[in-house]
Amino acid sequence: SDLASNKIDSLKDRPFRGMSQLHDLLLSHNEIEYIPHDSFTGLSKLQVLDLESNRISYIHQDAFASVPNLQDLNLGNNVFPDLPHKGLKNLLHIKTFNNPNLKVFPPPEVFPKIQSLVLGYAYHCCAFLPLVPPSISPQVQDLVIFPKPSEIDMSIWNSTNLFPYYGKYMYYPSNATDWLQLFSSNSVNSTVSPFKHIEYCVT
Repeated sequence: SDLASNKIDSLKDRPFRGMSQLHDLLLSHNEIEYIPHDSFTGLSKLQVLDLESNRISYIHQDAFASVPNLQDLNLGNNVFPDLPHKGLKNLLHIKTFNNPNLKVFPPPEVFPKIQSLVLGYAYHCCAFLPLVPPSISPQVQDLVIFPKPSEIDMSIWNSTNLFPYYGKYMYYPSNATDWLQLFSSNSVNSTVSPFKHIEYCVT
């Protein structure tokens, strides 16, 4: 159901009751400020939920408990400080980019099936990166790192350049010489984040 750009400002009082067969719910570019505990009650088969570019400042801890089959969640471009994870154990893809208030991101164990993440802070990625030699298959299949626009000319992005430690799993811009060294053999075994220059990352 595509309800994007409809000036929706509230999800109170179980607005989607009676829509149990709904698989996709697109609510991006509205004016939603908070998500109550019963916002998605009745959507037991929901798989895709897009809430990008609203004004969300609060999400109830049980907001996603009623959507256990959710696989793709987009919460990018909002301002909430906490991300509840109850009900998100089957999540495959999550986006929380452009959220300055989300300082702490849930740990990997609460997303056992996660395949891709688009996150707002570089250090959010660290726990999801396989800090092991490349001979061991990483949990996350793809990693793309984007520096700030001031640090690189994005027009010359070259996805054919492969970083030696992760082979096909990592792509990087061809002129990223200054920060390319961050994934040296020392940083592979380090618990310190090497991503201090990254605007956001996709894993």
